[in-house]
Amino acid sequence: MSFTKQLTRLQQLDRLIRMRCTGNAGELAEKLQISQSSLFLLLQTAKELGAEIHFNHYGCTYEYEEPMHFVCGFEVIDREKLHQARGGISCGEFRHPPEKKKHSFLFRISKNYTTPKI
Repeated sequence: MSFTKQLTRLQQLDRLIRMRCTGNAGELAEKLQISQSSLFLLLQTAKELGAEIHFNHYGCTYEYEEPMHFVCGFEVIDREKLHQARGGISCGEFRHPPEKKKHSFLFRISKNYTTPKI
């Protein structure tokens, strides 16, 4: 499976979990248009990235242990954040004017997210 397809599936999985409408494994695999074995691999990947997912038998849906969401993409960060991320060392001091912002790739599971109300 390609990297972008895997990311797209993780985003779809995250959205369905936060909406609390995954259904059981068979239903979720159907919604994601993948096999159940691929679904279990996708769930394992999400768990390896830090997602705390379990199946709620009462609600018949997969859910997060605590509010979180999957974030993957590019984000503009300012020079101060970049400086802090490098522990106070900036390799680009002479090449980039102070007013320019750096771009960085963002990939995380965020636990400080409130689940949207439907």
